[in-house]
Amino acid sequence: MSGPELHMQALNAAMNGEFLQESSALLDGTLVILAALAAWSLSLLVRAPAARLVIMVVVIGTYAALLLFVFNNFGLLLPLATPAGVFVLGTLQSVLCDFLRVRREKARFRGMLDRYVSPEVVQELIDNPESFLHSLRGVRKPVTALFADLRGFTGMIENRDATELIGQLNEYYEAMTRHVFENSGVLDKIMGDAIMAVWGGIHSQGLGLDAASAVRAAFQMKQTLAVLNEDWRARGLPAFAMGLGLNCGQAVVGNIGSQRKMDPTAIGECVNLAARFEEMTKEYSVDILIGQDLAELVRPLFYLQSVDRVKVKGSNRLIEVFTVCGELQHGLEPSATEYFNAYAEGLDSLKARDFAKAKTLLLKCLELRPDDSLAGLHLRRCAILSKLRTNSRGLARYVRQEPTSFADSAQNLEGKLWYDRC
Repeated sequence: MSGPELHMQALNAAMNGEFLQESSALLDGTLVILAALAAWSLSLLVRAPAARLVIMVVVIGTYAALLLFVFNNFGLLLPLATPAGVFVLGTLQSVLCDFLRVRREKARFRGMLDRYVSPEVVQELIDNPESFLHSLRGVRKPVTALFADLRGFTGMIENRDATELIGQLNEYYEAMTRHVFENSGVLDKIMGDAIMAVWGGIHSQGLGLDAASAVRAAFQMKQTLAVLNEDWRARGLPAFAMGLGLNCGQAVVGNIGSQRKMDPTAIGECVNLAARFEEMTKEYSVDILIGQDLAELVRPLFYLQSVDRVKVKGSNRLIEVFTVCGELQHGLEPSATEYFNAYAEGLDSLKARDFAKAKTLLLKCLELRPDDSLAGLHLRRCAILSKLRTNSRGLARYVRQEPTSFADSAQNLEGKLWYDRC
């Protein structure tokens, strides 16, 4: 304003009593405290960060409008910057603290889950918790189950130093569970010296991919145990022997237990069969056994060797079981190809009752692999059946005397078929 205009405005304000007043220090301090309390209350009452920020903007706008109203009508100049700054900083600080707390809880949750399931499954649980919680109520899904168990471990416990034994056992678990996680599996539980893992229960890539991942994990576990055994022998520790059983099919996936302890797991016939196959690895002296349903899914990816047709306890149907010899992409040595061809042809001849041809081919298998337990088993079967195929009484005596052939304690070997027909 020019000088005369400024003077006239001052005289007009004086004549009409329009004087401006500044707020006291006490009032300014009170407004700052109220702003801090408002920010704290907002952080407690509104949990969503986005809603909190929107309310913050609305409150600041309302406070500015109130100051303008007081200024125009009462000539009182109240502070804007300090209380508004305290309120904004308090709100932003609470948002930042909540964000960091959620990040810390997620990291702790992820760290806990990483001990049990693969990173892909952890991400699924964090990103889609609702679908995960729904699945725990019980759903029927196609899954692939894996059971791994150490052979003769109970005898080791009695004669080993406890600290040394636990250390070796933890090395074993560290290596075995790593393969489960790397192949997108879920570690269902550890039971003493046994491991149960499931593919497709919580997170599924599709039955075919789940099956391939499970079989690949089993084969890698077998290879890794061989490496561990070499290291343990070099350190003067005893070696471990392991059996693996796998199967796929429909199972019920849910959270099973009591109010005090709940476990997400899979139950059903296919899971029970996987456990039975693991037990049979001892009878056939192989490391891995898989069921025929699983074999059909993974046959394009793995070399499979037919072991037998079995009847497991609790089931009346015959199931062909296979062992896994390697991945197709890695190929086989010429001697191994010759062995597998002779074995497959010999087994076909045995099933067709051409015992002479079967014997020749199985002997060839033993020439290529003298310690092959499967060729030896079928060769003994071939020799006995060729002599006793029409002598049911003699065959019955042999069955009772030779539990590793025909009809063992679970009556689950293929020789039982010939015995029944005789």
